[in-house]
Amino acid sequence: MAQEDETYWYINEALGVDINELKEATATELEYYIKLADLHYKRLQNVTAGGVNTGLFGK
Repeated sequence: MAQEDETYWYINEALGVDINELKEATATELEYYIKLADLHYKRLQNVTAGGVNTGLFGK
C-alpha cells in the first residue's frame, strides 16, 4: 500500500471522511485531517488504557 493510500485509510477510519474526498483535498486540508485523526486515536488510547476515568472524562 502506498504511503498516500495509508494516510487516506488512517483518516477514513478515524473520522469517516470519504476517501474520494481525501484524494481531492489540498495539502492544508490533509494536514488538518491528520491532526484530527491523531487526536482521535490518542483519546481512544487514553480511554482504553485507563478505563472511563481518563480521556474525555478526565481525572
